[in-house]
Amino acid sequence: MLCRLGLRPRSTSTLATLAVANFMAILAYVNKSHDGLVCSYASDPILTLGATQVWYAIGEGLPKYILPQLKKLMLNEMIDTKGTDAVARIILLLVMDTSVMLETHAGSLKSCLFTGQFVHVNTLLQVLGGSNWRVMKSKSENANKVAEHAFKAWLLQWEDWKIGFTHFLQLDLEPNEDTLWFLLTRRAAGVFSLDSEGSYLVIPVFCASNVSLIVVQVFLVQDLDQNLLESEEKLIGPSPVFSELNPLKEKNYIHIKRFLSPTTVSRRSPRLFHASATALHVDPSQFANNPTVNIKFLLRDGSIREVAAKTGMSILDVAHANDIDLEGACESSMACSTCHVILEDPVFEQLEEACEDEEDMLDMAFGLTDTSRLGCQVFLDESFEGTTVTLPKATRNFYVDGHVPKPH
Repeated sequence: MLCRLGLRPRSTSTLATLAVANFMAILAYVNKSHDGLVCSYASDPILTLGATQVWYAIGEGLPKYILPQLKKLMLNEMIDTKGTDAVARIILLLVMDTSVMLETHAGSLKSCLFTGQFVHVNTLLQVLGGSNWRVMKSKSENANKVAEHAFKAWLLQWEDWKIGFTHFLQLDLEPNEDTLWFLLTRRAAGVFSLDSEGSYLVIPVFCASNVSLIVVQVFLVQDLDQNLLESEEKLIGPSPVFSELNPLKEKNYIHIKRFLSPTTVSRRSPRLFHASATALHVDPSQFANNPTVNIKFLLRDGSIREVAAKTGMSILDVAHANDIDLEGACESSMACSTCHVILEDPVFEQLEEACEDEEDMLDMAFGLTDTSRLGCQVFLDESFEGTTVTLPKATRNFYVDGHVPKPH
Protein backbone atom coordinates (compact mmCIF):
# COMPACT_ATOMS: atom_id res chain seq x y z
CA MET A 1 0.00 0.00 0.00
CA LEU A 2 2.78 2.45 0.89
CA CYS A 3 4.63 1.99 -2.39
CA ARG A 4 1.48 2.38 -4.51
CA LEU A 5 0.33 5.51 -2.67
CA GLY A 6 3.78 7.09 -2.65
CA LEU A 7 3.72 7.39 1.15
CA ARG A 8 6.64 6.92 3.51
CA PRO A 9 6.85 6.59 7.30
CA ARG A 10 7.73 9.73 9.24
CA SER A 11 11.44 9.97 9.88
CA THR A 12 10.75 10.20 13.62
CA SER A 13 8.88 6.90 13.62
CA THR A 14 10.60 3.66 14.59
CA LEU A 15 8.79 2.13 11.63
CA ALA A 16 10.83 4.21 9.17
CA THR A 17 14.00 2.11 9.15
CA LEU A 18 12.05 -1.16 9.32
CA ALA A 19 9.84 -0.15 6.41
CA VAL A 20 12.76 0.57 4.13
CA ALA A 21 14.56 -2.63 5.10
CA ASN A 22 11.61 -5.02 5.23
CA PHE A 23 8.92 -3.60 2.96
CA MET A 24 10.68 -1.60 0.27
CA ALA A 25 13.85 -3.63 -0.34
CA ILE A 26 12.21 -7.00 -1.10
CA LEU A 27 8.68 -7.95 -2.01
CA ALA A 28 7.77 -11.54 -1.27
CA TYR A 29 4.36 -13.02 -1.96
CA VAL A 30 2.86 -16.47 -2.28
CA ASN A 31 0.35 -17.78 -4.79
CA LYS A 32 -1.05 -21.14 -5.84
CA SER A 33 1.56 -21.79 -8.53
CA HIS A 34 4.65 -20.84 -6.51
CA ASP A 35 5.73 -21.72 -2.98
CA GLY A 36 7.27 -18.28 -2.81
CA LEU A 37 8.10 -15.64 -5.36
CA VAL A 38 10.72 -13.05 -4.43
CA CYS A 39 11.15 -9.92 -6.50
CA SER A 40 14.19 -7.74 -5.87
CA TYR A 41 13.45 -4.06 -5.40
CA ALA A 42 14.71 -2.84 -8.77
CA SER A 43 12.45 0.16 -9.25
CA ASP A 44 9.09 1.56 -8.22
CA PRO A 45 7.31 0.19 -11.33
CA ILE A 46 8.49 -3.37 -10.68
CA LEU A 47 7.64 -3.18 -7.00
CA THR A 48 4.20 -1.70 -7.56
CA LEU A 49 3.23 -4.24 -10.22
CA GLY A 50 3.92 -6.96 -7.67
CA ALA A 51 2.04 -5.00 -5.01
CA THR A 52 -0.95 -4.67 -7.35
CA GLN A 53 -1.15 -8.45 -7.70
CA VAL A 54 -1.00 -8.78 -3.91
CA TRP A 55 -3.96 -6.39 -3.49
CA TYR A 56 -6.26 -8.83 -5.27
CA ALA A 57 -4.54 -12.21 -4.72
CA ILE A 58 -6.87 -12.94 -1.80
CA GLY A 59 -10.55 -12.16 -2.25
CA GLU A 60 -10.77 -9.94 0.83
CA GLY A 61 -7.09 -9.07 1.11
CA LEU A 62 -7.49 -5.33 0.57
CA PRO A 63 -10.40 -4.57 2.95
CA LYS A 64 -9.59 -7.24 5.53
CA TYR A 65 -5.82 -7.00 5.86
CA ILE A 66 -4.19 -4.12 3.97
CA LEU A 67 -6.55 -1.17 4.59
CA PRO A 68 -6.92 -1.80 8.35
CA GLN A 69 -3.13 -1.75 8.74
CA LEU A 70 -2.92 1.49 6.76
CA LYS A 71 -5.62 2.97 8.98
CA LYS A 72 -3.63 2.08 12.10
CA LEU A 73 -0.49 3.69 10.70
CA MET A 74 -2.40 6.86 9.86
CA LEU A 75 -4.21 7.10 13.20
CA ASN A 76 -0.91 6.62 15.02
CA GLU A 77 0.61 9.37 12.83
CA MET A 78 3.36 7.02 11.70
CA ILE A 79 2.91 7.96 8.02
CA ASP A 80 3.44 11.34 6.44
CA THR A 81 0.27 11.63 4.34
CA LYS A 82 1.32 15.03 2.92
CA GLY A 83 -2.18 16.49 2.75
CA THR A 84 -5.77 15.34 2.42
CA ASP A 85 -5.59 13.32 -0.80
CA ALA A 86 -4.63 9.84 0.46
CA VAL A 87 -8.19 8.55 0.06
CA ALA A 88 -8.37 10.03 -3.44
CA ARG A 89 -5.17 8.20 -4.37
CA ILE A 90 -6.61 4.87 -3.22
CA ILE A 91 -9.83 5.42 -5.17
CA LEU A 92 -7.95 6.42 -8.32
CA LEU A 93 -5.75 3.32 -8.12
CA LEU A 94 -8.85 1.13 -7.78
CA VAL A 95 -10.42 2.94 -10.73
CA MET A 96 -7.28 2.44 -12.83
CA ASP A 97 -7.07 -1.26 -11.91
CA THR A 98 -10.75 -1.73 -12.79
CA SER A 99 -10.20 -0.01 -16.14
CA VAL A 100 -7.37 -2.44 -16.94
CA MET A 101 -9.61 -5.36 -15.97
CA LEU A 102 -12.36 -4.14 -18.32
CA GLU A 103 -10.11 -3.48 -21.32
CA THR A 104 -8.26 -6.79 -20.97
CA HIS A 105 -11.61 -8.62 -20.57
CA ALA A 106 -10.45 -10.29 -17.36
CA GLY A 107 -13.22 -11.86 -15.36
CA SER A 108 -12.18 -10.23 -12.10
CA LEU A 109 -9.45 -8.17 -10.50
CA LYS A 110 -8.04 -11.36 -9.01
CA SER A 111 -7.60 -13.02 -12.40
CA CYS A 112 -6.36 -9.86 -14.15
CA LEU A 113 -2.65 -9.78 -15.03
CA PHE A 114 -1.30 -6.28 -14.42
CA THR A 115 1.69 -5.45 -16.61
CA GLY A 116 1.50 -1.67 -16.68
CA GLN A 117 -1.08 -1.56 -19.48
CA PHE A 118 -2.36 1.67 -20.97
CA VAL A 119 -6.14 2.04 -21.31
CA HIS A 120 -8.39 4.59 -22.96
CA VAL A 121 -8.99 7.76 -20.96
CA ASN A 122 -12.74 7.51 -21.56
CA THR A 123 -12.79 4.02 -20.03
CA LEU A 124 -11.26 5.39 -16.83
CA LEU A 125 -13.68 8.35 -16.81
CA GLN A 126 -16.64 5.99 -17.16
CA VAL A 127 -15.42 3.83 -14.28
CA LEU A 128 -14.88 6.97 -12.20
CA GLY A 129 -18.12 8.76 -12.96
CA GLY A 130 -20.41 6.41 -14.85
CA SER A 131 -21.42 6.41 -18.49
CA ASN A 132 -24.43 8.69 -18.03
CA TRP A 133 -22.89 12.03 -17.04
CA ARG A 134 -24.98 14.70 -15.34
CA VAL A 135 -23.91 18.12 -16.58
CA MET A 136 -24.61 20.71 -13.88
CA LYS A 137 -24.71 24.50 -14.02
CA SER A 138 -24.45 24.55 -10.21
CA LYS A 139 -24.85 22.09 -7.36
CA SER A 140 -28.65 22.35 -7.58
CA GLU A 141 -29.31 23.26 -11.24
CA ASN A 142 -28.90 21.16 -14.38
CA ALA A 143 -27.11 22.66 -17.36
CA ASN A 144 -29.05 23.53 -20.53
CA LYS A 145 -28.95 21.46 -23.73
CA VAL A 146 -26.32 23.69 -25.32
CA ALA A 147 -23.95 23.11 -22.39
CA GLU A 148 -24.67 19.36 -22.47
CA HIS A 149 -23.80 19.13 -26.17
CA ALA A 150 -20.65 21.20 -25.61
CA PHE A 151 -19.59 18.86 -22.82
CA LYS A 152 -20.18 15.75 -24.95
CA ALA A 153 -18.14 17.29 -27.77
CA TRP A 154 -15.33 18.08 -25.34
CA LEU A 155 -15.43 14.54 -23.94
CA LEU A 156 -15.30 13.05 -27.44
CA GLN A 157 -11.93 14.66 -28.15
CA TRP A 158 -10.31 12.40 -25.52
CA GLU A 159 -11.47 9.24 -27.31
CA ASP A 160 -8.01 8.26 -28.64
CA TRP A 161 -6.01 9.28 -25.57
CA LYS A 162 -4.42 6.64 -23.31
CA ILE A 163 -3.62 6.52 -19.61
CA GLY A 164 -1.75 4.10 -17.34
CA PHE A 165 -0.38 4.34 -13.80
CA THR A 166 0.32 1.87 -11.00
CA HIS A 167 1.46 4.21 -8.22
CA PHE A 168 2.02 7.80 -7.12
CA LEU A 169 5.31 9.68 -6.83
CA GLN A 170 5.91 12.82 -4.79
CA LEU A 171 6.94 15.76 -7.02
CA ASP A 172 9.22 18.41 -5.55
CA LEU A 173 8.93 20.84 -8.49
CA GLU A 174 5.95 22.04 -10.48
CA PRO A 175 5.38 19.53 -13.31
CA ASN A 176 6.02 20.33 -16.97
CA GLU A 177 5.90 18.27 -20.19
CA ASP A 178 9.16 16.50 -19.38
CA THR A 179 7.70 15.52 -16.02
CA LEU A 180 4.65 14.01 -17.71
CA TRP A 181 6.75 11.88 -20.09
CA PHE A 182 8.92 10.78 -17.16
CA LEU A 183 5.82 9.70 -15.22
CA LEU A 184 4.46 7.82 -18.23
CA THR A 185 7.64 5.80 -18.66
CA ARG A 186 7.48 4.79 -15.00
CA ARG A 187 3.72 4.10 -15.12
CA ALA A 188 3.27 6.66 -12.35
CA ALA A 189 1.09 9.61 -11.38
CA GLY A 190 2.47 12.56 -9.43
CA VAL A 191 1.57 14.41 -6.24
CA PHE A 192 2.47 18.09 -6.06
CA SER A 193 1.91 20.08 -2.87
CA LEU A 194 0.99 23.77 -2.78
CA ASP A 195 1.42 25.82 0.37
CA SER A 196 -1.84 27.74 0.05
CA GLU A 197 -3.98 25.51 -2.19
CA GLY A 198 -3.32 22.11 -0.61
CA SER A 199 -2.08 19.50 -3.09
CA TYR A 200 -3.10 18.13 -6.44
CA LEU A 201 -2.63 14.86 -8.26
CA VAL A 202 -1.09 14.84 -11.74
CA ILE A 203 -2.01 11.91 -14.00
CA PRO A 204 -0.32 11.98 -17.43
CA VAL A 205 -2.20 11.01 -20.61
CA PHE A 206 -0.94 10.74 -24.18
CA CYS A 207 -2.05 10.39 -27.79
CA ALA A 208 0.76 9.50 -30.23
CA SER A 209 3.44 12.16 -29.60
CA ASN A 210 1.13 14.51 -27.69
CA VAL A 211 0.99 14.60 -23.92
CA SER A 212 -1.49 16.16 -21.51
CA LEU A 213 -2.80 15.39 -18.04
CA ILE A 214 -5.66 14.89 -15.64
CA VAL A 215 -5.45 17.19 -12.61
CA VAL A 216 -7.25 16.03 -9.46
CA GLN A 217 -7.61 18.53 -6.62
CA VAL A 218 -8.93 17.62 -3.17
CA PHE A 219 -10.43 20.28 -0.90
CA LEU A 220 -11.53 20.08 2.73
CA VAL A 221 -14.88 21.82 3.27
CA GLN A 222 -16.09 22.12 6.86
CA ASP A 223 -19.76 21.64 5.97
CA LEU A 224 -20.21 20.22 2.49
CA ASP A 225 -23.96 20.81 2.19
CA GLN A 226 -24.07 24.38 3.55
CA ASN A 227 -20.80 25.77 2.28
CA LEU A 228 -20.33 24.22 -1.16
CA LEU A 229 -22.60 26.66 -2.97
CA GLU A 230 -20.87 29.60 -1.26
CA SER A 231 -17.48 28.12 -2.22
CA GLU A 232 -18.28 27.35 -5.87
CA GLU A 233 -16.98 30.61 -7.29
CA LYS A 234 -13.75 30.31 -5.31
CA LEU A 235 -13.07 26.57 -5.61
CA ILE A 236 -14.87 25.34 -8.72
CA GLY A 237 -13.89 28.20 -10.98
CA PRO A 238 -10.47 28.55 -12.65
CA SER A 239 -7.66 28.12 -10.16
CA PRO A 240 -3.89 28.75 -10.36
CA VAL A 241 -2.83 25.11 -10.73
CA PHE A 242 0.14 26.11 -12.88
CA SER A 243 2.32 29.20 -12.84
CA GLU A 244 1.94 31.77 -15.62
CA LEU A 245 5.11 30.68 -17.46
CA ASN A 246 4.33 26.95 -17.40
CA PRO A 247 3.37 25.71 -20.93
CA LEU A 248 0.94 23.25 -19.34
CA LYS A 249 -1.28 26.20 -18.43
CA GLU A 250 -2.17 26.58 -22.12
CA LYS A 251 -2.94 22.89 -22.66
CA ASN A 252 -6.39 21.40 -22.84
CA TYR A 253 -6.53 19.06 -19.84
CA ILE A 254 -9.07 17.34 -17.62
CA HIS A 255 -9.62 18.98 -14.24
CA ILE A 256 -11.38 17.00 -11.49
CA LYS A 257 -12.17 18.55 -8.11
CA ARG A 258 -13.11 16.45 -5.10
CA PHE A 259 -14.63 17.96 -1.93
CA LEU A 260 -14.25 16.19 1.41
CA SER A 261 -16.06 17.15 4.59
CA PRO A 262 -15.38 15.99 8.17
CA THR A 263 -19.14 15.47 8.48
CA THR A 264 -19.36 13.18 5.47
CA VAL A 265 -18.06 10.10 7.29
CA SER A 266 -20.30 10.62 10.32
CA ARG A 267 -23.39 10.88 8.08
CA ARG A 268 -22.53 7.66 6.23
CA SER A 269 -21.42 5.62 9.26
CA PRO A 270 -24.90 4.73 10.59
CA ARG A 271 -25.76 3.06 7.31
CA LEU A 272 -22.54 1.07 7.38
CA PHE A 273 -22.76 -0.26 10.91
CA HIS A 274 -26.33 0.02 12.21
CA ALA A 275 -28.46 -1.74 9.61
CA SER A 276 -30.98 -4.00 11.30
CA ALA A 277 -30.50 -7.76 11.28
CA THR A 278 -33.97 -8.19 9.77
CA ALA A 279 -33.02 -6.13 6.74
CA LEU A 280 -29.73 -7.92 6.26
CA HIS A 281 -30.86 -11.54 6.45
CA VAL A 282 -33.90 -12.36 4.31
CA ASP A 283 -35.39 -15.86 4.54
CA PRO A 284 -36.84 -16.77 1.10
CA SER A 285 -39.26 -19.22 2.72
CA GLN A 286 -41.33 -16.34 4.11
CA PHE A 287 -42.47 -15.61 0.53
CA ALA A 288 -43.39 -19.23 -0.30
CA ASN A 289 -47.16 -18.60 -0.44
CA ASN A 290 -46.87 -15.43 -2.54
CA PRO A 291 -47.69 -15.37 -6.29
CA THR A 292 -44.90 -16.40 -8.68
CA VAL A 293 -43.54 -14.14 -11.42
CA ASN A 294 -41.07 -15.08 -14.15
CA ILE A 295 -38.26 -12.60 -14.79
CA LYS A 296 -35.06 -12.63 -16.82
CA PHE A 297 -31.55 -11.53 -15.90
CA LEU A 298 -29.28 -10.25 -18.68
CA LEU A 299 -25.87 -11.26 -17.31
CA ARG A 300 -22.53 -9.49 -17.76
CA ASP A 301 -21.40 -12.01 -20.40
CA GLY A 302 -24.50 -11.35 -22.53
CA SER A 303 -26.32 -14.55 -21.61
CA ILE A 304 -29.87 -14.57 -20.23
CA ARG A 305 -31.11 -16.46 -17.15
CA GLU A 306 -34.84 -16.93 -16.67
CA VAL A 307 -35.96 -17.54 -13.09
CA ALA A 308 -39.20 -17.96 -11.17
CA ALA A 309 -39.47 -15.65 -8.17
CA LYS A 310 -41.98 -14.81 -5.50
CA THR A 311 -43.57 -11.39 -5.19
CA GLY A 312 -42.31 -9.40 -2.22
CA MET A 313 -38.70 -10.45 -2.74
CA SER A 314 -36.12 -7.87 -3.75
CA ILE A 315 -34.20 -8.26 -6.99
CA LEU A 316 -31.06 -8.80 -4.90
CA ASP A 317 -32.78 -11.61 -2.93
CA VAL A 318 -33.90 -13.27 -6.17
CA ALA A 319 -30.40 -13.06 -7.62
CA HIS A 320 -28.82 -14.62 -4.54
CA ALA A 321 -31.47 -17.35 -4.38
CA ASN A 322 -30.62 -18.32 -7.96
CA ASP A 323 -26.81 -18.02 -7.74
CA ILE A 324 -26.75 -14.99 -10.02
CA ASP A 325 -23.62 -12.90 -9.60
CA LEU A 326 -25.21 -9.70 -8.30
CA GLU A 327 -23.15 -8.32 -5.44
CA GLY A 328 -24.63 -6.95 -2.24
CA ALA A 329 -21.51 -5.86 -0.40
CA CYS A 330 -23.30 -3.73 2.23
CA GLU A 331 -26.01 -6.38 2.67
CA SER A 332 -28.98 -4.15 1.79
CA SER A 333 -28.01 -1.24 4.06
CA MET A 334 -27.73 1.22 1.12
CA ALA A 335 -24.05 1.85 1.83
CA CYS A 336 -22.70 0.76 -1.57
CA SER A 337 -23.68 0.54 -5.24
CA THR A 338 -22.71 -3.08 -5.93
CA CYS A 339 -26.32 -4.30 -6.41
CA HIS A 340 -26.92 -1.71 -9.14
CA VAL A 341 -29.27 -3.03 -11.84
CA ILE A 342 -30.85 -1.55 -14.96
CA LEU A 343 -34.61 -1.95 -15.38
CA GLU A 344 -36.89 -1.80 -18.40
CA ASP A 345 -38.83 1.45 -18.80
CA PRO A 346 -42.37 0.16 -17.99
CA VAL A 347 -41.24 -1.40 -14.71
CA PHE A 348 -39.06 1.56 -13.77
CA GLU A 349 -41.86 4.07 -14.36
CA GLN A 350 -44.28 2.35 -11.96
CA LEU A 351 -41.80 2.28 -9.05
CA GLU A 352 -41.76 4.85 -6.29
CA GLU A 353 -38.94 7.37 -6.59
CA ALA A 354 -35.62 6.40 -5.02
CA CYS A 355 -34.93 7.88 -1.59
CA GLU A 356 -32.02 10.25 -1.04
CA ASP A 357 -29.77 7.51 0.37
CA GLU A 358 -30.35 5.33 -2.70
CA GLU A 359 -29.71 8.30 -5.02
CA ASP A 360 -26.40 8.96 -3.24
CA MET A 361 -25.26 5.38 -3.87
CA LEU A 362 -26.48 5.38 -7.48
CA ASP A 363 -24.36 8.47 -8.13
CA MET A 364 -21.33 6.24 -7.50
CA ALA A 365 -22.53 3.30 -9.63
CA PHE A 366 -20.68 2.17 -12.73
CA GLY A 367 -22.62 2.47 -15.99
CA LEU A 368 -25.48 4.52 -14.50
CA THR A 369 -28.54 4.90 -16.76
CA ASP A 370 -31.89 6.68 -16.57
CA THR A 371 -33.54 3.45 -15.36
CA SER A 372 -30.92 2.39 -12.81
CA ARG A 373 -31.91 1.31 -9.29
CA LEU A 374 -30.35 -0.60 -6.41
CA GLY A 375 -31.47 -4.22 -6.54
CA CYS A 376 -31.90 -4.33 -2.77
CA GLN A 377 -34.55 -1.58 -2.96
CA VAL A 378 -36.69 -2.96 -5.80
CA PHE A 379 -39.35 -5.46 -4.66
CA LEU A 380 -41.22 -7.69 -7.08
CA ASP A 381 -44.94 -7.56 -7.72
CA GLU A 382 -47.03 -9.12 -10.49
CA SER A 383 -46.22 -6.25 -12.89
CA PHE A 384 -42.66 -7.65 -13.13
CA GLU A 385 -43.89 -10.72 -15.08
CA GLY A 386 -41.63 -11.21 -18.13
CA THR A 387 -39.40 -8.21 -17.47
CA THR A 388 -35.64 -8.29 -18.03
CA VAL A 389 -33.22 -7.04 -15.37
CA THR A 390 -29.82 -6.06 -16.78
CA LEU A 391 -26.61 -6.38 -14.77
CA PRO A 392 -24.04 -3.64 -15.55
CA LYS A 393 -20.69 -4.69 -17.00
CA ALA A 394 -18.90 -3.94 -13.71
CA THR A 395 -19.53 -2.73 -10.19
CA ARG A 396 -17.64 -0.25 -8.12
CA ASN A 397 -17.29 -0.55 -4.34
CA PHE A 398 -14.32 0.99 -2.57
CA TYR A 399 -14.48 -0.62 0.87
CA VAL A 400 -15.14 -4.24 0.02
CA ASP A 401 -13.80 -4.43 -3.52
CA GLY A 402 -13.53 -8.07 -4.56
CA HIS A 403 -15.85 -9.40 -1.83
CA VAL A 404 -19.14 -11.02 -2.87
CA PRO A 405 -21.35 -11.80 0.15
CA LYS A 406 -22.85 -15.27 0.26
CA PRO A 407 -26.61 -15.53 -0.33
CA HIS A 408 -28.63 -15.54 2.88
